[in-house]
Amino acid sequence: MKNLFHITLLLLLAGIFTACPKKSDPEAADPKTTLLINKDWRATADVSVTTTSAGASTTTDNYAALAACGKDDFIRFNDNNVLEINEGPSKCSPADQQTAKGTWSWNADRTVITFTEPCLCPNFPSTLSGPADLTSSTLVVKQTSTNNGSTTVRTVTYGSI
Repeated sequence: MKNLFHITLLLLLAGIFTACPKKSDPEAADPKTTLLINKDWRATADVSVTTTSAGASTTTDNYAALAACGKDDFIRFNDNNVLEINEGPSKCSPADQQTAKGTWSWNADRTVITFTEPCLCPNFPSTLSGPADLTSSTLVVKQTSTNNGSTTVRTVTYGSI
């Protein structure tokens, strides 16, 4: 009788533990995160518009200034908030590492993305943060910064590859 009680208790406990729903990662279930992660993204455009306090504007095509060896670099956003930068098929210097790691995150309502990468583009800061427009094939990030009374809006467009 004792054994029957123990077996019943074990079956009851096993049923309770298997019936409880597992906690899911809210980032992994988020549709925007699902569109972003586990695929390769390559920059296809990078434009900065700087406006002075007097209202004069200057547009700079940063992407056009990149060497060909920089245009084939790509990034991958992983589901653990780590991003990986890959030098792509051509390295700018044979001594460069093929890959490097950085971090990425969304703000609370997943409208602003921030990612920090090892600086593969020495003319820009290693952090890009701003509102993100995201589809399954395109990521557009707009970063606004102010310096000495001038405002610069840098728009970087990535395509999935």
